[in-house]
Amino acid sequence: MDTGKTKKVHVNESNKVWSGDITYIRTNGGFMYFSAVIDWHSKAILSYRLSNVMDSNLVTDTL
Repeated sequence: MDTGKTKKVHVNESNKVWSGDITYIRTNGGFMYFSAVIDWHSKAILSYRLSNVMDSNLVTDTL
């Protein structure tokens, strides 16, 4: 049930909270997969990889 409330997380310094994301990029030949680790405080991309296959190597290489 949606209560209409949004949880806000305040991160007051870098390297306290990271998140990971995988984005699909459509190309003429199919898809490419972009994996990134992002710092919540600075919004900086700490690490990234681009691959033509989405497998466990994509994520572990990014980490």
